[in-house]
Amino acid sequence: VVERTGSGAEDAAAVANARVLKVVKDAVFPPEAEIMFQEKVKAEMVNPSSGQVKAKNMAPLDAPKGSLRWKLIRLMTWTDSSVKRSGCELLWTLCDDDPTQFVLRTGFGNAVHFLGIKGCVALPAGVET
Repeated sequence: VVERTGSGAEDAAAVANARVLKVVKDAVFPPEAEIMFQEKVKAEMVNPSSGQVKAKNMAPLDAPKGSLRWKLIRLMTWTDSSVKRSGCELLWTLCDDDPTQFVLRTGFGNAVHFLGIKGCVALPAGVET
């Protein structure tokens, strides 16, 4: 729960930001495709209470070629690090900062580097940072 203690202008900005976030999220993850996506999520979950998914999820569950989300996921492996980071941050925000949702929507292979940056994936023993 976020408690707003700022001015009315700050509260209005927060409401406007939430509206913009919803518009962008609906463009990237269309509501009409969400039912099918949620069915695929149920099939992928090993243990829904812990958020554990099957190990084979290297690719996104649902990103039709040519769609906006497919294009954003492609940016996650771009050679320019600022483009890569920007695409990842946008998708991370749209996934509500949830590592499980991020992996299901983008695929583990695409997400692993960014999850390491966020501290969600531990490096193997003996690997120095």
